[in-house]
Amino acid sequence: MTVPSWWPGLRLLVGVLPALLVMLSVSCKGAARPSDLRKLEPYALQVETPAGWTGGGAGGTFEFHGPDGAGRVRVGKLEGITSLNGLREGQLLAQTGASVADVQSKPSPAKINGISALRGRLLGSDRRVYEVVAIQLPGVGIVLVQASLPADAASDDAGEGAKLFALVRQSLRYTGPPPVP
Repeated sequence: MTVPSWWPGLRLLVGVLPALLVMLSVSCKGAARPSDLRKLEPYALQVETPAGWTGGGAGGTFEFHGPDGAGRVRVGKLEGITSLNGLREGQLLAQTGASVADVQSKPSPAKINGISALRGRLLGSDRRVYEVVAIQLPGVGIVLVQASLPADAASDDAGEGAKLFALVRQSLRYTGPPPVP
């Protein structure tokens, strides 16, 4: 039996194909949008903001904003509330100065590393869209993570709002001790 003349070339292609596919998939994804990891020690939380955002924390409240000031991320404790049960939509906008003008996504249960949370999207009376994650942290209480943009910037599903809200929501990590059941 004779081996066809193309057989060695096929074996080489099969050997190199996995590496070619990996390189192609990496190049097709494009460059990931750079971000900055923020470690919020008092709450044992980590969250990412777009690269180049400035801000920091004082008195247990952390605020970060984009270079133009339009995009904002605020993290702070919700005083006087110890449970997610019965949390009202208006309380999700605590410390923003806004009231709820419209509910774009009704608050629904979520989990952050096994910790109970609520997530919803609200239009504030200040014409900003807020995506809020309320997290019930052990030994701390309720902490609100409020990402917001002006309503016109947040309206495009593939635009700036969707990217900011997804980045903040998907990057949230609880780094503290496991909750006691």
